[in-house]
Amino acid sequence: MVPAYDFGRQRQCWQDAGRRHCRSNDPVFWRAEADLHNLVPSIGEINGDRSNMRYGMAVSSDAYQYGDCQAKVDYGVRTFEPPAHVRCDIARTYFWPAPGSVPGRHAAAAHSARVDCLR
Repeated sequence: MVPAYDFGRQRQCWQDAGRRHCRSNDPVFWRAEADLHNLVPSIGEINGDRSNMRYGMAVSSDAYQYGDCQAKVDYGVRTFEPPAHVRCDIARTYFWPAPGSVPGRHAAAAHSARVDCLR
């Protein structure tokens, strides 16, 4: 759910040599990448098209929808809109306290996301 780019790009190993280097040289990156709260099955085409795009609302007329799947991608503004039924899952994953994270770092945003998801 959270692209490796989002949690990896700030690590020194990523800046030195990218994702593969982080996998073999950074235990913090490895734990984040292997976190089972972040690993979910997905359709390859959609996952590939989403790439490192931010989540948001794809509102332009050029946004592409995948048949009956309610996911949309808007290449013009590099935005991926997930189906409504998984948005809360994605929010919870983003705010899951990963090993080595600072407790409470995202507390206010996480609380807001939880409240919105429970409505």
